[in-house]
Amino acid sequence: MKTLVLLLLSFPLLGASLFIDSGSATDQYFIGGAAFTTSTCQGDTTVRFGAFRYHIPLPPGAYLVTVNLCETGTVSARGQRVFSIKLNSQTVL
Repeated sequence: MKTLVLLLLSFPLLGASLFIDSGSATDQYFIGGAAFTTSTCQGDTTVRFGAFRYHIPLPPGAYLVTVNLCETGTVSARGQRVFSIKLNSQTVL
């Protein structure tokens, strides 16, 4: 089974936002993983899958981070999709 994750991150910063559309042509700040396009989530959607992380160069401060996830596989039982989200090495989800 492939591990597929869709991330759309939003970092409101000084009245603006930084959007990262994982797996798209504009995807940036990632390390590892691979891009994939699927049509299982609201039309054609790009995703990044495998072992990957993002290193986003932001100055110290408080940020509102929004993560949108989309299940693109056929998960039918508890524990088949396992992931974590860390911010500054702290697990938040």
